[in-house]
Amino acid sequence: MAKIELTGHIAETGEVKIWGRPRYDMWLKQYAGKDIKIMTETISNKRTTPQNAYYWSVVVPLVKSAINEFGNQYSSDDTHEFLKAQFNSEQVEVGSGLYIDMPQSTSKLDTKEFMEYILKIQQFSAEVFGLVIPDPQTNFINQ
Repeated sequence: MAKIELTGHIAETGEVKIWGRPRYDMWLKQYAGKDIKIMTETISNKRTTPQNAYYWSVVVPLVKSAINEFGNQYSSDDTHEFLKAQFNSEQVEVGSGLYIDMPQSTSKLDTKEFMEYILKIQQFSAEVFGLVIPDPQTNFINQ
C-alpha cells in the first residue's frame, strides 16, 4: 500500500493549506482513478529531550533508590516499566467485557502530558516513600 505523509495548517476559515502541495499533487496523479483514504490528526509538541533527560537523570533514579531501599534490586528500566504501568497505562478489552491495564510508551506523550505524568509520580513518591522529587529546572522543560 502506497502512503504519503504531509503536514499543513487549517486556517480559521477551515481551509487546509498543505505544505509541499506540488509533491502531493504529483503523488495523487500516480493513482488517478483509484480510491483513497485520507486521515488527519493534529500535531502536538512531543515530549522534549530535556524533559526526557530530567526523567531519566532525576525521577527514575530517585524512585529506583526508594524502591531498592527495602532490599530490592531493580534497575532503571524496571523502575521505568513500573512507573509506566502505574501512571501511563490504558485499559484494553481482552474479551467478554474483561479489561487489562496496558502500559503505554512515554515517548508518545506530548510536553503537557509528560509533565502530568511526572506530577503523578511526584505525588505518589511523596505519599508512599516520603520522597520529594524536585521540580524540573526551566532548562529541562523549555527547550
